[in-house]
Amino acid sequence: MKQAILLILTPFFLFAKPKALHLTFHKGTEMEMKYLCKELGIELTTWNILGDVPFEIQQKNRHKFGYIISHDLAERTFNTYKEEFDQYDLIITSDIAPLARIFLQNNWKKPLLIWVCNRFDLNARCSGIKVFPDREFLKLFSEAKDLPNVEVIGWSRYEDFHARAHRNISTISQTIEPTGNGEPAKGYRHVPKRVNKSQKVFVRNYRNEKKFRLRRLLANQGINVYQGPFAGGKDIKDFIGMVHIPLVMGNMLLWENLSHGVVHFLPSKRLYKEWYDQGKIEFWDWTSPYRRMSKISAEEIFTYSDWYHPKLAHLFIYFDCLEELNDLIKETDYAEKKALIKEFHEQHTKECLKKWKIVFDRLLP
Repeated sequence: MKQAILLILTPFFLFAKPKALHLTFHKGTEMEMKYLCKELGIELTTWNILGDVPFEIQQKNRHKFGYIISHDLAERTFNTYKEEFDQYDLIITSDIAPLARIFLQNNWKKPLLIWVCNRFDLNARCSGIKVFPDREFLKLFSEAKDLPNVEVIGWSRYEDFHARAHRNISTISQTIEPTGNGEPAKGYRHVPKRVNKSQKVFVRNYRNEKKFRLRRLLANQGINVYQGPFAGGKDIKDFIGMVHIPLVMGNMLLWENLSHGVVHFLPSKRLYKEWYDQGKIEFWDWTSPYRRMSKISAEEIFTYSDWYHPKLAHLFIYFDCLEELNDLIKETDYAEKKALIKEFHEQHTKECLKKWKIVFDRLLP
C-alpha cells in the first residue's frame, strides 16, 4: 500500500520519458514527428537518411537506386546498428515505408510505428528498376498488420486505397494526416525581402506549374505573381494566396500552409480533368500504371485527394477558368477565409494529437 501511495504522489517529471528513434528521408515528416513527440512527452531522436547520420543509405545512393531498401541492405543495416536500435523503446519510420523492412524482416520485437507517406511501394515507379518491391517485402508489409508490436498508419486516405487496390494489401489501420505544426526545415532559401507579398500571389516552381507555364498565363490575366524560392508555409503566408495545380493526392506543404492560414486557389475538378486529358499537367497518383491497374474513374480518384475531399473543400477556392480566377482573387474576403482556415486547423490539430496519443499509448503501455 505504501508503495502504491508513493507511486501516485511521485511527480510526473521524475518518470523517464519513452525514447523513440525516427528514420526518414523527408524533412517535413521529420519536423512533424518532432512536434508530435514534444506534445506527447516522447523523447525523440531522428535519423534523416539524407542528412549527416550514421547510416548506409545516403543521398548519392538514392539517386542511383531510387529509395530501394533491398533484403541485403536491410540485413546489413540491422546487423550494423542493432545495438543502437535496442536503446530505444519505439522505432518510427516515415517517408519511406520500406525503411520498416530493416525491422520487419529481422523479427523485431519492440514497438514499431510505420507512418506511410507517398505510397508504401513508391519505388516501383520512381526507381525504374524492376527488383523492387520484391515479393518478400510485399509479404512482410502485408503481414505487419498481424504483429502485436506494429502499427501502420497512412498520412492520407489514398495510402490505404492504393495498398488495397494495387497490391490487395489491407495493412494500414487508419489515416492520421499531418498537423503541419512542425518547425520550418532549415536549409531552404527564403522569399527575397524585396518582394511585396501583399500585392502578389504565390506560385510554386514545381512540375505542373512549370509544365503548364502557369506564371506566364496568370501574368496575361493581369495577375501579379511571385514564383521562386520559399521556405515553407510560414514564408508564404503574407502573399495574397497560392495558386496551385496539385501533382499528388496530398503533401506536407498543404498542411504546413493551412497551419499558417494560406489561402489556396485550385482548378475545379472539371478543369483539372480537362487539363489532364489535354496533357497539360501531370497527376502522379492517376497515371499509368495506377489508373490502368485500378480502372478508377476521375470522380472516384478525387474522393481520395486532400485537395478535393469534402472535409477540406470549404478551405479552398476553386476556379473553372483562368478568367474566373482573376475575379476570385479580387473578390475573396481573405479575413473571413483565413479565420475559417484557422478554426479548422485548430480542431484538426486536436483530433490528430488525440489519435496519435491512442497509437502511442498502445505501443508504449
